[in-house]
Amino acid sequence: MNIDRAPNVPKRSLTSERLLDEASRFANGLAAGRWKHQRIQEVQLTRKIVESFGDEYEVDEHSGKAIFDEVTISFSGLKRYVDTKNGEAIVSTYLLTSTTSQDISIEEMPANVLGEILKDASEEGHILYVDPEESDVQPVDLLGDFEIQRNQEVAYEIDEDGELGEYTLRYFYTLDGDAVHETKYSNLEGQIVWNPIILADGTVSERKLFVLPKLNEANIEDEAQNIDASFEKFLSNRDIQELAEFSALPKEEHIRRVLGMIGMVSGGFVGLRKR
Repeated sequence: MNIDRAPNVPKRSLTSERLLDEASRFANGLAAGRWKHQRIQEVQLTRKIVESFGDEYEVDEHSGKAIFDEVTISFSGLKRYVDTKNGEAIVSTYLLTSTTSQDISIEEMPANVLGEILKDASEEGHILYVDPEESDVQPVDLLGDFEIQRNQEVAYEIDEDGELGEYTLRYFYTLDGDAVHETKYSNLEGQIVWNPIILADGTVSERKLFVLPKLNEANIEDEAQNIDASFEKFLSNRDIQELAEFSALPKEEHIRRVLGMIGMVSGGFVGLRKR
């Protein structure tokens, strides 16, 4: 899902009350009308759409593959116990996640991203790691054996009052589904750009942190003065600009996007079409 193109919603409807109403109604529909029952603890639905563009071809010594775009949207309603002044109570929270993935070639990877991935490949356990004492093959030579994808993921959490809890936007590259490079913004962690080194078992061996007091176009240049040239190029990448724009969005725009996500994941369900 392109979060910039969520359906238009009247401004008067961009409220926490509307957000909570839509999320709880959908959860109730998934639970067959029993979401308020204490025994129902969780509901979840994930929808995926895959589009292909073009066909595979081979002309002389040149060949090409079809381009695949995947859009995955998931919704989950969760219940948890909390302590209140009146005793223990059950509250509901809702999670929305949208991920857009596109197959790309090595040539389409930004040079700075490719450089970081190959640098991280020197760590034993990395998916591209090659022991220099056992083989003359270089990590870059292995890239052609992997399916490379560029991914955009946006996730929102809605609390029991309809307020937005944590929300994140991240861009990451994967090799056969394993993340090898990531850029992320989280409203709770602050404006943090980080690139983890992902080992084969899925653990993170290192995080390279760069914290910006305010993530916006006005101060990126000043904050970048004392860092190396490769990271300067990274900051000029379109991902960082989009992260900056995302972090500056007003609450109403975030609500509009979440309502759009609920609409996309719930579309077509009997009993939820007419409101």
